[in-house]
Amino acid sequence: MSGPAVGRFAGRAALLVLAIGALFAGVCGARSGVCLDAYRWEAGAGYAPSGQACDESAGVVAGTLFFGRAVGGAVVGRSGRTREDPNRTTVGLLTRRGLRSAAVLAVALCTLLGLALARRRVPVPVVPAGLPLPVAGLVIFALVLRLVPPGSVFDYDRAGVLWAGLALALADGVGRLLFGGMDAVRRRERGRPWTDTLSLWGADPEPAVREVTADERATQIRGALVALLGGLVVVEAVFGVQGLGETLKDLVVDRGGPDPLLLAGVLVSFGLIVLVIDALPIERITSRWAP
Repeated sequence: MSGPAVGRFAGRAALLVLAIGALFAGVCGARSGVCLDAYRWEAGAGYAPSGQACDESAGVVAGTLFFGRAVGGAVVGRSGRTREDPNRTTVGLLTRRGLRSAAVLAVALCTLLGLALARRRVPVPVVPAGLPLPVAGLVIFALVLRLVPPGSVFDYDRAGVLWAGLALALADGVGRLLFGGMDAVRRRERGRPWTDTLSLWGADPEPAVREVTADERATQIRGALVALLGGLVVVEAVFGVQGLGETLKDLVVDRGGPDPLLLAGVLVSFGLIVLVIDALPIERITSRWAP
């Protein structure tokens, strides 16, 4: 990215962190269960589990200070250690789980790309209409139980990333809506008078159509990526993949109170991933990629 683009990204990231911090502080002040007293601040390492009794009446001010210290400590290399995994730093734990989530997304994207390539060779529709996300996970989970021998390398507990990615690709009609939207954009521009003029001049209008529709198709792809990101919460929970989605689910349903340090890290991680998706130069790809 160029210098101005980096500056804009940094500014948006700062605003995002402030917004998440306000949300975190509001949660601390609006309900019980956020146990800030479970941590103590260590100057050289950041927050560490304190082992003290839990006081669940944190308050907005305490939540703001905790979030600011947690994020600031992570930026300068003092991310602390969570109650969930005291043997790893918070950044290390989030990175490890983020890589699992990235693998699930990679399987889903490869599946969708394969369907897109198949559409060019098969005259009939090959993209499913899409199942509700929990249903898609349940269907694939049931098929794995029926068809894969227990203990196999493809059993769900060993190949959870693979099956979660396939379920994510077939769920919610992301592929169907994405490809259908791209086809609609292409048909609209192909019906413009200027494409007929180019054809009369002996020029192929397809490169111009790709260039004209690049921004719109890039927006559709970004929307599909964000939709897939949201689906991680369900598919990772179904297939037991310890990624960012399952971590967020565990934090929300933990009746003992969500781990505040891990919660702050997960919220910031998801927000930054969305910013990265928005900053990707997808227009350069769509300007050359035939829909």
